[in-house]
Amino acid sequence: VHWGYRQLANGGNFNPMARLVSGYQDSFASTITANLNFDQKLDFITKGLGFHLMFSFKNWSKSTTFRSLNFNHYELKNYTQNEDGTFSYVQAPKGDPSKPVLSNSGQNAGDRRYYAQAYFDYNRSFGDHTVTGMLLWNINQYSSNMYSESVLASLPQRKIGFAARATYDYKHRYLIEFNAGYNGSEQFAKGHQWGFFPSVGLGYNISEEKFWEPVKSVISNFKLRGTYGLVGNDQYGYERFIYREDVSLTGKGSFTTGLPGNNVTYSGPGWNRLRNENVSWEVGHKLDLGFDMQLFNALDITFDWFRERRSNIFQQKLSIPNYLGTADTKIYGNLAEVVNQGFDMAVNYSKRINQDLSIQFQGTFTYNNNHISVYDEAPGKRPAMKSQGKNVNTVWGYVANGLYIDKADIANNPTSTLGNIAIAPGDIKYVDLTGDDKIDTNDRKAIGYSTTAPDLYYNFHLGVEYKRLGVDAMFQGVGKWTGFMTTNGLYRSAVANNTLSQYLYENSWSAERGNTENPKFPRLSATSNANNNLNSTLNMFDRSYLKLRYVEMYYYLPSAWLNKIGFINKVKLYARGTDLFTLDHLDEADAASYGTTQPLTRSLQVGAAVTF
Repeated sequence: VHWGYRQLANGGNFNPMARLVSGYQDSFASTITANLNFDQKLDFITKGLGFHLMFSFKNWSKSTTFRSLNFNHYELKNYTQNEDGTFSYVQAPKGDPSKPVLSNSGQNAGDRRYYAQAYFDYNRSFGDHTVTGMLLWNINQYSSNMYSESVLASLPQRKIGFAARATYDYKHRYLIEFNAGYNGSEQFAKGHQWGFFPSVGLGYNISEEKFWEPVKSVISNFKLRGTYGLVGNDQYGYERFIYREDVSLTGKGSFTTGLPGNNVTYSGPGWNRLRNENVSWEVGHKLDLGFDMQLFNALDITFDWFRERRSNIFQQKLSIPNYLGTADTKIYGNLAEVVNQGFDMAVNYSKRINQDLSIQFQGTFTYNNNHISVYDEAPGKRPAMKSQGKNVNTVWGYVANGLYIDKADIANNPTSTLGNIAIAPGDIKYVDLTGDDKIDTNDRKAIGYSTTAPDLYYNFHLGVEYKRLGVDAMFQGVGKWTGFMTTNGLYRSAVANNTLSQYLYENSWSAERGNTENPKFPRLSATSNANNNLNSTLNMFDRSYLKLRYVEMYYYLPSAWLNKIGFINKVKLYARGTDLFTLDHLDEADAASYGTTQPLTRSLQVGAAVTF
């Protein structure tokens, strides 16, 4: 077969039909699971006591075979039309033709995991008093079915843990709960593998007290609660057994020895990472205080204030100066600390006002903020560039001071070293925060909020029904969220494909078009302009938004009409829409979907739901 082709911009060629028939892959995967459970009541020892065993096993394997056939490309050099109307073609191969050969390859994958646990539990009431308890042991092991030349990768991963829980409840009025975990991890050196993580919770249902009776018609339920405890984390996101040293036997320095004309060069050993057997569990100290309240037997309010101080966070030590001789050698330890705090609130109101009118409202509100309280940093670092005291997801950027007006403005301001091409009028002018009369990476600072996730989430749902007519709507919003206008062609010059939006064209700096007073964007350029493509206060925007996520209007046909038909119980006519509008601070795009590969779609539906 002589396959044609289309020349690509990168010099390659493409023929989708040829690729379609050039080969295939065949995969087979199987999963085997087994679960065993054993439960035994031990009331003959004491009432309420039980013993339980559980074992589970899972084995997964997959094999894939690839078969492919190479093919040759041909290009059309000339053609002639014959007397009978057909054509004769003159073809030439692209490169040197080769004989098609069927090739075969494949790969295998698989793993297995088992989990086992055994525990005693106890649950018994003594009049108004209820006591529960549990003692548990578990083990979890994961192994790869694949051969690996790496010794570490071939070893199974195993965790072992012990847990205990005890609770006390008096008339659902006073509640106490104690939990403790004693967990072992393979990640750490001997003597640091085990961690103890206790917690305690208290609850007080004040509305169950007799003195609450006079106000119970107003505050029908009121409960105070609080918990404090420790949680451990051994997953640092680095390689296994990170406490071990990493030594390169041939990766540091070099020396030459031997006779002239017959010498040899050797590389010396070096430390990539020093050993630290004190590495251990990362510990979260969690505090939660809250209440549950119900007003007028209709309005439910739940509120929680939380604070977590996460200590012993795994971090590379950055405060060792190079003159001590460590050079590229890394040292890790439990060095950092982060404090996270905020609150959650949920409101639920449901009320039938009369026989014809009912109202329902639900809403949630969450605020969460964190800061790095302890961080090992290089000495002498400019305070504005230090991570300590900043958000974990801090964005570093430049403070924009407008755009350069003309060449004199460029000459009378600090020299910028950020551009890959000459700075020109219409480029962004940045503030010299260090005062050294030049603009470089040291002139950055923390700007805006996190771009990873908003600090503030809220949503609310509203439903109103009058007789047979109703409206149902749900709103969703976020706040304290930062974005940067970085989309090529929409907010930046699109150098690769030479396209740009009308919005960018009309709002970019241009002396020719007379747009130099208050443009939203710097000058356009035919080549990439690094100075104008940096995160700064000029292209930063407030990404908070309020979106109508869902709305529906509906009407139920009268029962009298349906009774005449006989076999239809209910008919609901409706018109509904999703993502109909967004209130935000971004022009030409939707802040809720900005930066995603798939834009949000707006939809409208009209229909009927029939119940027989």
